Amino acid sequence: MRAARVRACVLRAPRDLRIESREIPAPGPGQVRLRLLAGGICGTDRHYFADGRSGPFRMTGPLILGHEAAAEVEAVGPAIEPRAGPAPELRPGQKVAVNPARVCGRCEFCADGRANLCPNVFFYGSASRVPHMQGLFREFFLADAVQCVPVPAEVDAVRVSCAEPLAVALRALRRGREIAGRRILVTGCGPIGLLVILAARLAGAAHIAATDPRESARKIAKRMGADEVFFADADADAPALADAGAESGESSEPPRAAFECSGAPDGLRLCLRRCARGGRVVMVGNQP
Repeated sequence: MRAARVRACVLRAPRDLRIESREIPAPGPGQVRLRLLAGGICGTDRHYFADGRSGPFRMTGPLILGHEAAAEVEAVGPAIEPRAGPAPELRPGQKVAVNPARVCGRCEFCADGRANLCPNVFFYGSASRVPHMQGLFREFFLADAVQCVPVPAEVDAVRVSCAEPLAVALRALRRGREIAGRRILVTGCGPIGLLVILAARLAGAAHIAATDPRESARKIAKRMGADEVFFADADADAPALADAGAESGESSEPPRAAFECSGAPDGLRLCLRRCARGGRVVMVGNQP
């Protein structure tokens, strides 16, 4: 059966974003057709829009952006043995969070339970392959059932669309090992850095210091749970406080873990200079 044509947000060239019509096929074995409810705009989406590239990946043709999504199951294809982990039981009308990575399920990494390292991954909204892997900023799209995580119907779709960037933050904290009762540093207070701060606060961090050159971002970091915010020179020996973020009498004990979330070399340099001897630096941002 031929699927109806639907609207999609297509990037044709840098800053050339158009609403176009696309044909979405019926879901195949093990797949579902999803209706987009809400989508987050990632930094990679902004780079593709502004520059036509993200890191080493350059657009060579039209690209539908988007990989952070909440959706509703619209149709379910025939069941098959899932390629990577157990697939949830899905039904039309169900609200789901979408894992943007579709893995092959056949390589040595998938077989070893390390599907995040799959070299054949299909990642929505990415120009890393040609033809490009089209994204989720369209009315309907296909996904493997195993990519879908059911969520309660009453949960706000916008919050559900934050699940993917939140997963990045939670993974970063896990790489930082013990967080509870420890002092940490976060460089870069964009969405990922802010979610690292929030997750660290909930994980019981004793003290969270955060830095960003933007005053607006530092203010949000305070609201998200940072104890101290500052603008720092990466080559300086001590932070130059940009506002009254630090409490008087705070210990000068260095952080035991530092999370580089800015993607800037100065952020990484600051983490390496400030982290305690024997501490742990986690690179979250994409360094040039």
